[in-house]
Amino acid sequence: ATEVAERIRLTLAEGKELELASAIRITASLGVSSLASGAKTPQELVDQADKALYAAKEGGRNRVIQWASLEKESENPAAPSPPAMVQSQPSAPLRPEPVDEQQPGILHQRIQELEQALVEQRENPAAKLFFDESIGLPNKLLMFDRMQQAIERARRFEKQFAVLILDFSRRQQVDDIINLEDAGKLFKTISVKLKRILRTTDTIAVVEGQDPAYSVSRINNDKYAVLLTDLSQIESVSRVVERITEGFDEPLTIDDMAIQLGVNIGISLYPGDGRSAEALVNRAVNALQEARQLPGRHNYRFYSEEIDKKLKYQAQLTRELFKADERGELLLYYQPKISLKTGRISGMEALVRWQHPRLGLVPPDQFISLAERNGIIDKIGNWVIRTACRQAALWREQGFGNVPIAVNLSPVQFQNEDFAEQLLQVVAESGGLPKFLELEITEGVVMQNVDRAVKIMNTLSRSGIRIALDDFGTGYSSLSCLKRFPIDNLKIDRSFLTDITENPADAALVSSIIAMAHGMNLSVTAEGVENETQLRFLHDLQCNEIQGYYISKPLPPEEADQLLETEHGIRRKIQTILTDPDRDARFLATSSASTMETILNHPPRQYSKIT
Repeated sequence: ATEVAERIRLTLAEGKELELASAIRITASLGVSSLASGAKTPQELVDQADKALYAAKEGGRNRVIQWASLEKESENPAAPSPPAMVQSQPSAPLRPEPVDEQQPGILHQRIQELEQALVEQRENPAAKLFFDESIGLPNKLLMFDRMQQAIERARRFEKQFAVLILDFSRRQQVDDIINLEDAGKLFKTISVKLKRILRTTDTIAVVEGQDPAYSVSRINNDKYAVLLTDLSQIESVSRVVERITEGFDEPLTIDDMAIQLGVNIGISLYPGDGRSAEALVNRAVNALQEARQLPGRHNYRFYSEEIDKKLKYQAQLTRELFKADERGELLLYYQPKISLKTGRISGMEALVRWQHPRLGLVPPDQFISLAERNGIIDKIGNWVIRTACRQAALWREQGFGNVPIAVNLSPVQFQNEDFAEQLLQVVAESGGLPKFLELEITEGVVMQNVDRAVKIMNTLSRSGIRIALDDFGTGYSSLSCLKRFPIDNLKIDRSFLTDITENPADAALVSSIIAMAHGMNLSVTAEGVENETQLRFLHDLQCNEIQGYYISKPLPPEEADQLLETEHGIRRKIQTILTDPDRDARFLATSSASTMETILNHPPRQYSKIT
């Protein structure tokens, strides 16, 4: 402790690290006490240090004195202090001569000097290294320093502590606010709310109660770190997490605008998850990545070995994914869409696959999110467009006519304002015809920034490209926004078809979507059709297209060729189903409103009895 105090004294006296050379010289006197001196309470410890400090000031200032050395001197005044207890000697005088602070004039002058030092210190760039004045929170540098303090104290007192990394997902108009010059208002509001929720302390203190001490830092625009020190039980972390998520249930108000935010939290614990600040932060960030993939608005995850293994696996996949297209490992599979009016193949949906040399066929849900997070998605997306356009041209050459191909767009691709122009350039370079290309965009993508989405979609639509709104019914778009988009097709999400003949709500919802789409001159595609009953029900509701495993799973190009050659087999299968004498599904779809209500309140097995 004396060595630490001496470093503090020298740092201040010599202006080390804090760039104080241009400021007034500041001297420091320090008193040190420890448990070895026999203190039984914190107050005794403080009193002993205070007496040592008084002795340091009386002895000429600018020195460090231990209470233990004073005790030994009082017991044996003639004996010299042992080497470990030697008082630090003052450095060269920083003033030409001693100052008698008992004189009022000189004391007033010293106060003025100290006030000026504070002003100059605030303007000193070194002081700003550790504090984000715009939002009133410490920054990443100070957070790591506090974590190091927490580690030392946790080792000494055998305590635990937790590191929470938070980020905030944006909704609706928040993106527009972020682009404004006063974007700091949002981050400052978040910071103020966090401090209020957590009762932030500016220093780390040992507490005896159930709740831990809090320390909040901002580590970049969207991410904040919360340090929970001196945990007596891990359950305290869960209570703090609940406090945070409940606090952000209510929207923030920025310039009279209500902003709804979701909060994701990754958590690591000392010492189980790491014994250094860097390891704890990295593992909290890893847990945060897992939390962000969970459904819902507020999510949190504790770090675990399983998360570590998964992230290492993903890191390896990411490295290999960078070269996948160059190595010819990416493939497009094609799933047919069937017209319920003609029974013919009305198009194909292109679905990307990764033929990994060691892992085999990797489905998109295992690598597309990696590509989005690591900046590879544009490269893969361009490859998909080029390959789909060339495949459509090849089918025309083989005599299959014009087979439109639908391609899914990533939300990350759609965030680029120049995306439309870049995509059209890729189509042109591949020799494709825009009118035989359909782009599938999810509701969530277009609703993140409606104005930008309308601009991009209008550019694509004017070129002749068809646009489909994918997974319709699962997002949060409104009809007033929907009519602004140049959409050609709505795709009903497969989740609504699973119980369509048993769940009245699903049946009513699908029926309403189809009627609404037709009223807006849009076609409708139902994906995820897996049985005959679903097909008949959708036909009777005049759904335009179906897609699903009941007709065909996604196929590699050579098998898709064979399916196009034997298309008449699909037509026969559908015709047989639709001419079957069992008319229960048709009766359900064409009955009057009162009869419909009666039928919807009974399970399908009773349809015949009702008829």
